[in-house]
Amino acid sequence: MNSLRSTSLVIFALIILGAIIRSLIPADYDVTAEETVSHDAKKAAMSYLAFYKKYNSKQINQYQIIDIRDKYAFDKDHIPGAVNIPYAELLKKSGLSQINKKPVLVYGQQEATSAAAKLMLFQLGFENVNYLPGNFQTIKQFVLEEFDPVHSFYSAEKKQYNYQNYIRTNQQAAGQAPQKQTDTPTETINVSGGC
Repeated sequence: MNSLRSTSLVIFALIILGAIIRSLIPADYDVTAEETVSHDAKKAAMSYLAFYKKYNSKQINQYQIIDIRDKYAFDKDHIPGAVNIPYAELLKKSGLSQINKKPVLVYGQQEATSAAAKLMLFQLGFENVNYLPGNFQTIKQFVLEEFDPVHSFYSAEKKQYNYQNYIRTNQQAAGQAPQKQTDTPTETINVSGGC
C-alpha cells in the first residue's frame, strides 16, 4: 500500500514539475491560429503584375526573395537576387537565421508549398511575408522572360471552398449578425490595342 502511495506521489510530482517547466518555455509561434486565418484571408499572393512592376523598377530590392526549392533546382535557375532556403530547412535555425528584416517574398516548386511557407513564417512573427503564385517555371515564363498582361493575376491554385460564406451562413442560422466583409482592393490594367 505504501509503494502505491509513494508511486502516486512521484507521478504527481513529475506532472507538476512538467507543468512548471512547460510554463517557463516560450511558445514557438508568435501568432494565434485565428490571427493566421484572418491574415491569410486578407492577403492573397503577390500578383504577377505587382511583381513585374517592382522587378522592373528595382523596387524588388526592398524584398528578400526566398526560393524554397531544393538546392539543385535553385542552382539550375532562380530569380536574380533570391536566397535559397529549401522548404525542409525553412524552420530550422540555419534557415531562419538567413532571413533579414526586409519584407519577405517566397516562391517555390508549387504554389501550395509557397503559401504554406508564408503562413509558417507569419506565425513565427515575420509580419510582412508574401508569396508568388504558381511555380518558378510560370514566374520565369510569364514575368521574367516576357510579361503578358493576360497572366497578371495568374494562380495555379483555385479556391476549393468559400469558408467565409460558410461561416456567415452558420452565424445566421445561430441568430448572430454576420460580420461585415470589406472589399478586396483590385488593380486596374491599362491595355491598348485589341481586336
